[in-house]
Amino acid sequence: MKSKGIKKILIVISSVFAVLLLVPIIYFMICNWTYLGKADDKKISYIEQHQWRLDDDCVVKDSLLFADVKVPTVFILGEIHGFSRNQIFDAELLKYLNKKFGVKDYFNENFTEDANQLNQFLETSPMDVEILKRTMESLKENIPQRYNYEYITKWVDIYLYNQTLPEGNRIKIYGLLGNKADYKGRRDSTMIANYQLLSQTCDSASVFCSTGQSHVFQANYNGIQPFAAWIKANKNHVLSIAHLALDCYAYIPKGSGMPTPEDEMTEWASINGPIMYLHNVVNIDKAFESPTIAICKLDAKNSPFNQGLDFVKQHSSLSFLTGGNIEPDESKATTDYFQYVFVTKGLKGPKLME
Repeated sequence: MKSKGIKKILIVISSVFAVLLLVPIIYFMICNWTYLGKADDKKISYIEQHQWRLDDDCVVKDSLLFADVKVPTVFILGEIHGFSRNQIFDAELLKYLNKKFGVKDYFNENFTEDANQLNQFLETSPMDVEILKRTMESLKENIPQRYNYEYITKWVDIYLYNQTLPEGNRIKIYGLLGNKADYKGRRDSTMIANYQLLSQTCDSASVFCSTGQSHVFQANYNGIQPFAAWIKANKNHVLSIAHLALDCYAYIPKGSGMPTPEDEMTEWASINGPIMYLHNVVNIDKAFESPTIAICKLDAKNSPFNQGLDFVKQHSSLSFLTGGNIEPDESKATTDYFQYVFVTKGLKGPKLME
């Protein structure tokens, strides 16, 4: 009798463990099915017809990119921190904008002290890499995901390009976060205040800003006025490019509040799940094979993205822990928030500093 009782207890315990294992699996399957969205042939076809493919060096070769853009324009690129190639593309886009529109004023989501060091680095002859190394150390406190070799490669590339330009037309760096001692942690409002001050000293008609993804939004979300929305509200022409990373590995340092393995590289930060999902991201997923690096224009004539909030609204399968949902203004459309996307799909993470 005792053995039958023990057997029943073991069966119950095993059943409970089986259910506990199945519940999260089923939950994430439901999230994946719900949040990826519905495939739309019209949207997939549009994306396929309005894209520019880039090689691994992210060189922008097609002169038709931004063909309908008029000067002056504030160009803003919003990366998702930690993914590879976003900083390489950042440098290539800066060079392209310099050649096409004469952009030489380059605003970065960093502190004034770091911007000053970077300007000092760009002015050295021969190149003084020690200055760049000191700036890299400061990154650990500001945007630690950028502490990788691609960030160094970016600045070396900008340095070499700057050397080809006449002294009066060389690229200059501005820090959007102001002085470290004055920073209070309110990102968008700090960047707005510093841009308002620094932009008065700019030489070029158009400028380029490099920030995190949500700062490029040209309309409010979650009751927040983002950096780009303020610039647009002040009667500036703004062109926003948002980064979309699918099935990519990201560098997520330990202690950042997100699950990360021993090597600090994870696919879980991609915008097609299993934690974060951008609304109807399935259409971007189906339009690109893996691996891919590309730019896509969303605001062409008769674009399906002039309606709906694809790629703006964000769902999180762990919102009860992370609070990661983005709720945009339902009266707006995707192209009210940004006009282009920089797509990376199926890429390994960046090489880390030793």
